[in-house]
Amino acid sequence: MSSCYSNKQILKFRSIKAPPVGGLWSMNKTYSWFRKTAFAEGVSFLVLLFIAMPLKYFANSPQAVTIVGGLHGVLFVALAVTAYLVKDKYNKPFSWGLKVFVASIIPFGTFYMDKVWKQEEAAITVAE
Repeated sequence: MSSCYSNKQILKFRSIKAPPVGGLWSMNKTYSWFRKTAFAEGVSFLVLLFIAMPLKYFANSPQAVTIVGGLHGVLFVALAVTAYLVKDKYNKPFSWGLKVFVASIIPFGTFYMDKVWKQEEAAITVAE
């Protein structure tokens, strides 16, 4: 079986190095992005519960749930991804991730936990 690439091209591809980790996901910004995502997810959850759902059931307008629900779903996944990145980079225990999940499914949970997360972020920033 022959390759469509020459040996010279393959060696060139192998010599390409990945860019250094930085930008949005640098060590000192990961926790900040996690907190911002948690805030946005919390707001979208409240909008879904207290605006879109009543519009669906009392005003017969299911479009609000479709739009806000989709946005909330994207933000929930973004929260899960950023929580994983924080857990991985800062060696957080499994219980920390479980608290993030529980806070995300309880109304106002992410806002309550933000106080704790802000203190953790400050401690990490000082340690760096």
